[in-house]
Amino acid sequence: MAKLSTDAYERLSKLSKDYAYMGAVKDIDFNDEEYMFEHSQGFMVGDPEHCIEHVQRYADMGVEALVLRVDSLPHDQLMRSIELFGKYVIPRFKHPRNVVRPADDVLAEIRAARPAHEEALRQFNDTHNPSHHKETSR
Repeated sequence: MAKLSTDAYERLSKLSKDYAYMGAVKDIDFNDEEYMFEHSQGFMVGDPEHCIEHVQRYADMGVEALVLRVDSLPHDQLMRSIELFGKYVIPRFKHPRNVVRPADDVLAEIRAARPAHEEALRQFNDTHNPSHHKETSR
């Protein structure tokens, strides 16, 4: 997955000198799991305490925000990863400017929005999908 997710980096490095640094990805041994998970700073894999240590390294460098990509696992495992990260990791770095809400509150909002979303989708399909329109006779 790491190789796939960084596949475009080497190509980008050749397009502009602004992206030249991305060419370093060609020198990475994606099969070296210890390097990938412990030293690369590009992947965060482990229990919450390990992830806290990883995020702390970013915080120590002055990073104020992280964008995380959580994928490549079955859905139930992805949801568990998100739950653990939200429950144990994020609170350790909570800043007064951050808004961290309980997962149950967020899920309740998502569930409440579903009927309106489904209705909007139905209306869109009725308007844009010819198979939903009755055929007119000539």
